[in-house]
Amino acid sequence: MAEGDSVPGRHLSLSSDEELDPDNIYRCRSHQHTHPIEYYCNDHKEMCCVKEAFDGHRPCKTTKIGELHQLEPELVDLPQAISRTERICFQSVTMKANEKLARENLNRQLQEKIQNIERLKKTIMEQLDAAKEDFQAVAARETKEGTLNKLDHMENISTFLDLSHSVSQGSDVTKKAIISLYLRDKAQEAKQNMFVNFEMEHTRQINMTVNRWLNRALTETTLLTFNSKPMPVSSVQFKLSVSILLRADGRWLNNEPLISGLDFISQQRILAVDNRNYKLILLNADLTIVNVHTFDRAPVDVVVIGNSAVVSIPGYQILEVFDITRDNRIVLKAHLPTISQYSSLCKFDDTSIIGCVLHDKNFIRKVTFCQHMTEIKENILRTPFPAKKFKISEMYCGYDQEINRLIVTDKQNAKVYIHDRSDDSLQTLIEKRKLVSPQGVAIGPFWNTYVCSEQTNSLLQFLPSGELLDVHPLNVKFPHVLRISDDRGKMLISNRRDGQRFLQVYDIVHWPDCISSNSETGKKAITNTGFHIIPLM
Repeated sequence: MAEGDSVPGRHLSLSSDEELDPDNIYRCRSHQHTHPIEYYCNDHKEMCCVKEAFDGHRPCKTTKIGELHQLEPELVDLPQAISRTERICFQSVTMKANEKLARENLNRQLQEKIQNIERLKKTIMEQLDAAKEDFQAVAARETKEGTLNKLDHMENISTFLDLSHSVSQGSDVTKKAIISLYLRDKAQEAKQNMFVNFEMEHTRQINMTVNRWLNRALTETTLLTFNSKPMPVSSVQFKLSVSILLRADGRWLNNEPLISGLDFISQQRILAVDNRNYKLILLNADLTIVNVHTFDRAPVDVVVIGNSAVVSIPGYQILEVFDITRDNRIVLKAHLPTISQYSSLCKFDDTSIIGCVLHDKNFIRKVTFCQHMTEIKENILRTPFPAKKFKISEMYCGYDQEINRLIVTDKQNAKVYIHDRSDDSLQTLIEKRKLVSPQGVAIGPFWNTYVCSEQTNSLLQFLPSGELLDVHPLNVKFPHVLRISDDRGKMLISNRRDGQRFLQVYDIVHWPDCISSNSETGKKAITNTGFHIIPLM
């Protein structure tokens, strides 16, 4: 590579002034903005000039910028890009204001705890001083009134011993007997009073009082905790836009459908896997069926990568890849035998997916697609999840590339496992009587985790910290499939109740007025509204 040429994927960074310069926006960063941008590298996902396309991206697949609106219209959809960027900016502003409030709250808690410690310190010292004075008073009284008098009495007994010696040398047997009996009684009395019989009961009470105060002080000091996390925020509303009752129609579907997998695809279309009728269903935005593909055995899940759809068929131990064309054709692209039986699927990146496999303790796999989605590489993804073998419909997975988090639901144990791959940590979410038979899972706005609780007919919303933020009742029985779009703008839900199976689309509405002014403090405050499900009118 000649001097001055750039390395693909390592473009020069722009300063703030350069980014705002319109001339620089349309010129190649790799060549100091001297060449106009004319090509887009599909492999490195970056724009470049003619020189860079031939020098740095020669082996890559490149497309002229002017032809992208015909070949990949979603990639250059400006209104969608503006909407997505506005949402990200809005989230950034919300989180920044939220973090400021969290810091102010932390400082306030800190000052309150310091004041509590000072008050506790003063109280303890007062108690210790009182205990010291009480102890000294008891000691003075006992030693003066009891023990010293008894010791003085011992001196009187010792003087009687002189008489005893003289009697013992005489011959009077009667006197000797009398003196012996007298000395025996006095010796017994002296033995009982030989040691200081100090009354300690009151002292023990003082010790108990002091220890109680000390234990309380240590306990309160140990339990001082400060919450520096942002306050729970979810400034969105979920508005039910379309809801259909799933029934056999005699044309596409012979039996009542059972949706086991859902995902979004370009042109506001939706893909659904019908496990009961062995179908891959393509629907438009109003949930009208536009095409179907029929399988030989029951499919379980679907995940979209670009304009291709990957379907898991664990009964045949295969993954099938389909191209979904703009004119709504479903074209089988590859029939890929697999080592494992894949059930739930989710997107990992532009060329890979994550799959949950059946009957294997190492149940997480990463599947990488090669050669234009016609070949695969399967690898065990090492996770801290408990080693357990799952059956079909006992687990669902979700992944978010931005925060690098992998989530798996465990239906039988009523748990949700969250693996933060950035630090290899594991969270286990358990909510008794609320999280019952967890099924579909997804990461939504503000990186909150949403889980379908099948037996409580609700959607649980968890903060990134793992704290339960809210429980949202659903108007369907036994919800089990959940998918949120990549732009966090829509949500799909389906259920498994016989005779009452629905497919529903929700619009995720971001409300700018969730950042409201607090009239009392004059500071910005975040309204913790959770989200509201607005019924379809």
